[in-house]
Amino acid sequence: PVIFICENNRYAISTPQRTQMVIEEIASRAAGYGFPGFTVDGMDLVQCYEATREAITHARAQGPVLLEMMVERFMPHTTDDDDRRYRPEGEVERARERDPVITLARTLIEEGILSQKQVDEIAAEALRATDEATDIADASSPPDESGLYDSVYGP
Repeated sequence: PVIFICENNRYAISTPQRTQMVIEEIASRAAGYGFPGFTVDGMDLVQCYEATREAITHARAQGPVLLEMMVERFMPHTTDDDDRRYRPEGEVERARERDPVITLARTLIEEGILSQKQVDEIAAEALRATDEATDIADASSPPDESGLYDSVYGP
């Protein structure tokens, strides 16, 4: 069973999707490979969870599925990319208003599932774990190139 996830921010580096293809949803391409594709609001974590759960059920019983997660890119593509050249004014600011982590935290607080203190503790732990993983990666030696193709199959 396999689930393909396309995280679609509607840009290929600096080129808008609408100038590259006539289709609006990349998920529609799955039909050409004989399996279903679905487009999901990737900024809505509950919708992502539910769609992924359904995709898992489908993949286990019927085969591959493609989930296209429509997301927003908050940052330029690379550090030398000035996305103000090709992104409409205000697009990033509007996207940040839908930040999925902040939106989910707000919902969990409003529904009484978590307190602001608990959200802050979770955020602090996530930052600590990220910093620790970054430190480990920075301190690690580069991988040995001799094993580069050990798990690659095909010509």
